[in-house]
Amino acid sequence: NQNRQQKKNTYAPKRGPIIDLEPVLNKQVSVRISGGREIIGTLAGYDQLMNLVVENAVVKTPGHISYSEKDEEIKLDKVVVIGRLLLALEPMDGYEVITNPNVQ
Repeated sequence: NQNRQQKKNTYAPKRGPIIDLEPVLNKQVSVRISGGREIIGTLAGYDQLMNLVVENAVVKTPGHISYSEKDEEIKLDKVVVIGRLLLALEPMDGYEVITNPNVQ
């Protein structure tokens, strides 16, 4: 049993986040999640599964999915976004398009 555990640990690849979010950490971001909501706030943290912590957040719910059938905005101190619900993450101060080094 101990041998099996040692083998399992030696073959397990190191897992990191899918993309490096360090450049946008502690900056304003717009996060779109499945279901149509958008969360705007400061990216306070993330993990290898792309779970996000957004602070000083505004959660925008479009009218077609809200109970009141009107666009809604809710201000929250902290929101945890489950990685599997994440559709897009965009820095609010814009972004820079870079060339793909693998394309010749």
